[in-house]
Amino acid sequence: MTRVPPVLAPLPPTASGANEEPASPCVGVCRMNLQTRWCEGCWRSIDEIATWSSLDAQAKQSVLNALHGRRDRLSHPTESPESRRRSQ
Repeated sequence: MTRVPPVLAPLPPTASGANEEPASPCVGVCRMNLQTRWCEGCWRSIDEIATWSSLDAQAKQSVLNALHGRRDRLSHPTESPESRRRSQ
């Protein structure tokens, strides 16, 4: 059976104002990837999902910042960090 790659759902924009609360990255595709241990919809770990509502705005923004890197790594799994740097 062929494994379908995870859907590359759009990530929410980062908070634009200092006091603005970042939106949850949940897109309703709640399926944990057993290899990465990240949700295939929002790219968060189970701990990040469980604690999201209790995080302050700065901590939520840190999680959102990490999600962009995770998504990039999974959407280009065969590229090494060196080859990505050369192509930029």
